[in-house]
Amino acid sequence: MVPPLRLHAGQIETYAKATTKGSVKPKVAKLGHPGYRRLSTFHIDRDQSHTLTECLKYHGPVQPCRFSRTRVIEDIPENITPVVTKHVSHRYWCPACQTTVEPIVANALPGCRIGLRVVILSAWLHNLVGTTLAQILDLFYYYLQFKLTSAGSIQMWQRLRDIVLAWYLEIRNQALDSAVLHADETGRRVDGKTHWLWCFAINNLTYYQIDRSRG
Repeated sequence: MVPPLRLHAGQIETYAKATTKGSVKPKVAKLGHPGYRRLSTFHIDRDQSHTLTECLKYHGPVQPCRFSRTRVIEDIPENITPVVTKHVSHRYWCPACQTTVEPIVANALPGCRIGLRVVILSAWLHNLVGTTLAQILDLFYYYLQFKLTSAGSIQMWQRLRDIVLAWYLEIRNQALDSAVLHADETGRRVDGKTHWLWCFAINNLTYYQIDRSRG
């Protein structure tokens, strides 16, 4: 009988690995450690007053008390409407250049009708968070009321890549030239297949790269 083939840990998909056995340290701070919480906001956009005419439990009449309770809630707007801006760039004649010049519109990439906030947020969700393209399209359509297409999203990401590629390569070269370089990797799915997201870092530099190999 042929014994079953044993796979190396690096050959097993991340989602298929068994959970760690044994005792797990509690994810709580040590006794006496200062707590961390969101800072309360001091900016109130609107006020709402809540009253009752009957008891919620017995449905009988109620009488007002002398005191009330205040509660501050932060949330995103219920209906988010995209802002459409018409930019008019006036042209001017430059005697030195012997050509027409015009102001630069910094709200969007050259030749792109989608604003920078949409481009950067969608690229961040896809490349750093790992959100799929279909999920990004649903997120923008249903929650932000902004319709994107898969082809248009990929095209604007490619334009963004062309702009930041020089800085990305410069970071890589600095990482390669460093005397000491710390490295770590984690599994990442690309087109349904397991890849590896590598992180190389020193005290003032971090370089990320997705590769098919763990070696």
